[in-house]
Amino acid sequence: MKIIGTGIDIVELKRIEKSTASAAFCRRVYTEAELSYADSRGRQRTASLAARWAGKEAVLKALGTGLIGAMSLTDIEILPDEKGKPVASLGGATGDRARELGVTEVKLTLSHGMEYAVAECVLCGEASRLMAEEKNNDGSEAVNSGLADGIQITADLTAGLLAKRPVNSHKGTVGRVLAVAGSYGYTGAAYLATLSALRAGAGLVTLAANKSIAPVMAVKCTEVMPKPVAESAECAGALGMKSYDEIMSLAENNDVVLIGPGLGRHPDTCALVQSLVVALGRMEGIQLVIDADGLYALRGMSGLLKKCVNPAILTPHLGELAGLIGSSPAELMSEDGKIEKLAKAAGEKAMAWNAVIVAKSHRTIVAAPDGRIFVTTTGNPGMATAGCGDVLAGAIAGIAGEAVCDGTKGVDVKSLAAVLVGTHLHGLAGDMAGAKYGNGMIASDIIGCLPEARLMLEK
Repeated sequence: MKIIGTGIDIVELKRIEKSTASAAFCRRVYTEAELSYADSRGRQRTASLAARWAGKEAVLKALGTGLIGAMSLTDIEILPDEKGKPVASLGGATGDRARELGVTEVKLTLSHGMEYAVAECVLCGEASRLMAEEKNNDGSEAVNSGLADGIQITADLTAGLLAKRPVNSHKGTVGRVLAVAGSYGYTGAAYLATLSALRAGAGLVTLAANKSIAPVMAVKCTEVMPKPVAESAECAGALGMKSYDEIMSLAENNDVVLIGPGLGRHPDTCALVQSLVVALGRMEGIQLVIDADGLYALRGMSGLLKKCVNPAILTPHLGELAGLIGSSPAELMSEDGKIEKLAKAAGEKAMAWNAVIVAKSHRTIVAAPDGRIFVTTTGNPGMATAGCGDVLAGAIAGIAGEAVCDGTKGVDVKSLAAVLVGTHLHGLAGDMAGAKYGNGMIASDIIGCLPEARLMLEK
């Protein structure tokens, strides 16, 4: 059975509360059975209706149509089964469309927090993926940005990959992150990455900051713990080999070490990164997450990654991945937006380096050390904004301390579990920020949505 289409939608509860005050709106959107069920939910009525609105929109997106022609929202009825699981029944034009595509199963996940409701739909069937053959509403050919054999990163896949916190949890047991980040003029990257790690769920986040920027970071990061360390003897305002011993001492008390955001590219800084990767990669209790300038330091030195006890997590954008493999961005991404070449390159290098590679794109690729390719289903164009990558690296680092393996889902590497949850959480938070700010969102808007996005994943 193959995945034929996926869709996700997010809606603000306040918007639905206002709209459902109109009886005409309710008749146009919901069936009598859905309205009756929502009424039975009491104070949760608005949340129930909002979740169903998002569910219907997600189904239409998965069908590849949207609300056009004979499509009607009341042709999609979403009600719980005897166990409370949401089941979508498709009739009318939506049912016809599903049969044309060869859909045999509709998988639907609904969730809501205090402000938003979110839904994710995955259509399965025996037909091959049809996206490349579809047409846009104006008759032009639609772009297939998916992969026929890529595994979709969905709420169903990530469920169970995040440990449930015991009642006796404390800040030292739910993830301790050390960030080696920041330099003069690039304090924002360190700020975004560390705050993101906390918002994703880490209990303790420490920032190894060179002494020039430590006072600034102490003001910006009130919940993060900036630890002043020696700055480079060769480059003022940056880290270098002079801080190696201090950073190694700090790392001993942490589960995850994030290296790279805003570090700078001075040769002394690169030497520090390379030395840390060699030393920390040998420690069984440490998970390495390498981003941004940390990746630049590994150009021509990727062989160091093979020696890591735990597969390192790399989070390159197109240019960074191209630099790592000695290629160019144009060789990794087709002009029409297809991601097959990017997936192939990431997959090959993940196996060669024994690493988990998060190749950031309009549809982010996750390449596992065993060669499998995963593709995100969350995210939107508004996330093309400065600092979004720092937020992703921080979110993955913040999740890594609580990620767990699930052999039934083929996820038997903890670093892969952390990446699958972290990328899905990041995209979901981005979609929530997009629902409020559209293409005007900034990276900190995504951070602000991480807690509610995580809450939805945990339900």
